[in-house]
Amino acid sequence: MSILIIIGAIAVGLVTGTVTSLIGASGVSIVVPALTLFFAVNSHFAIGTSLLVDVITSLVVAISYFRQATFACKRVFGLPLVQLFELR
Repeated sequence: MSILIIIGAIAVGLVTGTVTSLIGASGVSIVVPALTLFFAVNSHFAIGTSLLVDVITSLVVAISYFRQATFACKRVFGLPLVQLFELR
């Protein structure tokens, strides 16, 4: 790997982290275009990579919230049932 690719990846990571922390959104809207345009990565691979990162991040946050007991388990586990009835 060349030094320019490493510097570019770090820059994309910093921009993605800054923007997503300010607006509270997923980094998909920044990472996928950056990977496809600047690093010539296949779009399917870029989307898959971004989704994998989102899943890992969500799992870590969920485990952290569970350990701190900062959410109501009954409400969280009941939501899928409510959504099933809304689909009808």
